[in-house]
Amino acid sequence: MNHLHWPRKLNHAPIAIKEFTELIAMQKKYPPDKQRDHFALAYVGLGDSYVKNIEQGQEEYLALAKKTWTDGLAKYPNSLDLKKRLELLAKSPDEIIQFVTDLRSLKNPVDTDLNQIWVEK
Repeated sequence: MNHLHWPRKLNHAPIAIKEFTELIAMQKKYPPDKQRDHFALAYVGLGDSYVKNIEQGQEEYLALAKKTWTDGLAKYPNSLDLKKRLELLAKSPDEIIQFVTDLRSLKNPVDTDLNQIWVEK
C-alpha cells in the first residue's frame, strides 16, 4: 500500500502492481470459508496501481484497472471502494485518474485503520 502514495516520477507503481498481484494470488488459495470482505482491498490497490502507472500506456493500464476492479467486485460484491472506482471510470478516464492521484499521494496518508480487517471467530 505504501508504494501507491509515492509520486509517479519515483516509479513505485510497478512495485505495487507486483506486490498486489502476489497478494491476490495468495488470497485465491484460501478456501471459500476463509475468504474475507477485506480481501477486496487487494483488488482496489492493484487497480489503483495500474492507474498510477498510466505513463506506460493509458488505454492499456486503464483497461487493466477496470478488469481488476470488475474481477474484485465479482468476488466481493459489497465493496463500495470497487463500485466507486468503476462508476468514476465509466464517467471519464480523467475522473478516475484524478481520484486515484488525489487519494494515493503523499498528501493523503496511508489508511492504517485495522478495524475493517479484524475478524472474530
